[in-house]
Amino acid sequence: MSRVLRAKGPGDLTTLRSAHKDSGFAMLDELSLTDENKEVRAVAQPLRHLNRTTAPGVAIGLVLALLLPTLSAGASANQVHDPTGNQAANLTASSGSIVYIKRHNVWVAAADGKKQHQVTTDGTADLPYRSPTQSDQGVIAASRGIFILTMRQNGKILTRFDPPALMSTASHPLDGAPSSVAISADGTKIAWSYANYQCPVGTSCLVRTATGITDVTGKKQLGSTYLANPSWVTNSRTIQNGGYLEQINLVDVGGPVRYWFDDYQVAYPSTDLEDADLSPDGKWLAAVRGYGSNTQIVWLSVTGDPRSGPAPGLPTLLCETSQMAGLSDPSWSPNSDAMVWQEPDGVWLKTNPAVCSQPQPRLLIAGGSQPDWSSASLAPPPVPRPGKKPGTKVPGSSAKIKAKARPRVVGRARVGKVLRVRGAKWNVKPKVKYQWLRNRKPIKGAAKARYRLTAKDRKKRISVRVTASRPGYQKLVVVTKATAKVGPRR
Repeated sequence: MSRVLRAKGPGDLTTLRSAHKDSGFAMLDELSLTDENKEVRAVAQPLRHLNRTTAPGVAIGLVLALLLPTLSAGASANQVHDPTGNQAANLTASSGSIVYIKRHNVWVAAADGKKQHQVTTDGTADLPYRSPTQSDQGVIAASRGIFILTMRQNGKILTRFDPPALMSTASHPLDGAPSSVAISADGTKIAWSYANYQCPVGTSCLVRTATGITDVTGKKQLGSTYLANPSWVTNSRTIQNGGYLEQINLVDVGGPVRYWFDDYQVAYPSTDLEDADLSPDGKWLAAVRGYGSNTQIVWLSVTGDPRSGPAPGLPTLLCETSQMAGLSDPSWSPNSDAMVWQEPDGVWLKTNPAVCSQPQPRLLIAGGSQPDWSSASLAPPPVPRPGKKPGTKVPGSSAKIKAKARPRVVGRARVGKVLRVRGAKWNVKPKVKYQWLRNRKPIKGAAKARYRLTAKDRKKRISVRVTASRPGYQKLVVVTKATAKVGPRR
């Protein structure tokens, strides 16, 4: 059972906290402080092992930060819901639309969670869409497998590219499926991250990250860092976390990393701080704090302007949800007056960020995940397929093509030799298309089941993208394992 103790003022807080430290709590079970009729509360959390000593001179500030109002996260038994629906009513000023993932596909909905529309249909548990974000013009960027795709809200694909490998801090390439993707508000740039476990000889074994920025076509590289989880502050600046797992940084396109702050400087005890998102007006910063069952969504009040110039002063921790696994992806409304985030059961909404306790967050989109809120209007339904009337269901659209045996490349990897695609077995008889790849980049004109190696292929690795399609079935795309580096002609 929780206890409530009331402190007379800030001078009593250190004494109260010290008295309960030995009992295994960072604070009292519940501690309230009334000052000029304004009450704030902090809920105790179990102590964790500290990885960093509290910096001198900030101890009092960190203790005071623990007195901030604590929100009940969605799955908490003590969650206070908003039965009147006032939060939805207050969203008329925010407008815009929210893209998110549901059942492995990209969806989009109005700001009030209504008019939910499925954008893609080919996402599967084996090959899902991830990390959708949306420009102010309604162009959506998301990853699927090793590719980044841009599309309209009606599902029309605009671009599809395989982002290049990036170097890690161990000077080894990071590649594969992007862990996060973010499109700039003006739709001209895309930032993405890789996060892979590496164990190079002579260096530590750990998960290493890197972030790249490219134009929206993927053809022009604009910079990279060793950081992760980029989100756009302006069309030329991102927030990225990394260096240590608790550091927040500002990065201009093509410019240096500007360190902003560490978690230990704004909260106590120190833990991970990542996936940060700045409100469009620059006044609020939301982030994911902690990990595992100790994860929570926090937001801070910002002093100065992180949108340009040097990094501003330390922000002030304002509100935090209760802790649970599965919290992620905070995103602000276009008017900075509300935010959404992911919980295990869906996308949750909190309005009026300046007041932590009222209203409490509520479930906005059941079953949704990885939300991103932009000012883009919700577009009409997709353009119907040729020969189909609007609203007509495509027969067999839920059926899937499956590779019972994956295709592979056979032949000698030497200039002048012929490589062939062999071994593919399908659960149905599909139409198959081929695209040969050189270091994962398409080779112009190489679109048959066989390919003769040229001098341009020397010291490159060759693979094939195989696309299987059939009317009424979801298209399947498979990329073969690459060859060894192509040797000289013999």
